Order: sequence, then structure tokens, then C-alpha cells
Amino acid sequence: MHDIGKLVLDFNRRESYAKVVERVYNEDVTFLRAEREELGFDHTAVAARIAEVWKLPAELVEAVRQHHEPAAATVDRLSAPSSASRTPCA
Repeated sequence: MHDIGKLVLDFNRRESYAKVVERVYNEDVTFLRAEREELGFDHTAVAARIAEVWKLPAELVEAVRQHHEPAAATVDRLSAPSSASRTPCA
């Protein structure tokens, strides 16, 4: 779930995202850095927005948004997994 933003970006911005992937593999930069420099945003923002549209719990949205920078999360790390486990999939 947390990297679904990469899939969406690759599908919807194929040429731009190809540049991101090329930079990651050829220039030794992270996906976050390459995405932010090439696109102006990153896959975590896209994935978090998808989670919001799907009406997932705020704790899970935050976990998706901050999965590369967990210290920046504003939710209680212990309550997020239990809240997510109570969310129906359908």
C-alpha cells in the first residue's frame, strides 16, 4: 500500500517517471529526491491521497505519507496498526 504512489505515477506520468527511475539507478539518488526534483512532489503524497479517497483511517493515511520519515508522523505509532486492522477492506 505504501508504495502505490509509484505505480500510479508510472502509469499516469510515464515519461516523467521514467526520468525518476533512471536517476535512481544511474545517479545514486533516492526515489524521494528524484521525484521531488523531477515532479515537485513524491510518491508518498500520491499514496496518502489515495488512502484519503479510499477513506482509510487517518492513522493509516499518516503512516503511508510518512513511511520514509516515521519520526515525522503525528499519530500514535501504537494505535495505528490496531486501527487499520479494524478497517473493512470492502
